[in-house]
Amino acid sequence: AARGDGTPDFALARRDSKTSNEDVKRLLELIEEVGRPTEIGIAFTEAFERILANEYAPFWVDEDSVKLSVSFTVAFGNELTPRIDISHKIRSREMTRKEVEWARRCPGMQPYAGMLDVFQGAA
Repeated sequence: AARGDGTPDFALARRDSKTSNEDVKRLLELIEEVGRPTEIGIAFTEAFERILANEYAPFWVDEDSVKLSVSFTVAFGNELTPRIDISHKIRSREMTRKEVEWARRCPGMQPYAGMLDVFQGAA
């Protein structure tokens, strides 16, 4: 389906046991599009954000969010709510050296530089 402006529209939904191998294959292909600045990438990312915000994030607790990578938490921080966003991750668990280095290089993480210094060690 397409939106009024012609861009693709996706609706992600849980499937029952009748999910086919083709369904899984297509989903895995689409996951690679998350965050890409293409029509499909934008549409799929928006659909993923909707399901994340509506079906998962409201019920997550610290034990769930600790399993999320730093890059995932940064990318979808708005949908995760302040209780499990990147600020929480920085304050509540030890990040790997690679994660800290990535966060320091990421332009969107500049507001968190001081927090990284305090909770993850100064560079």
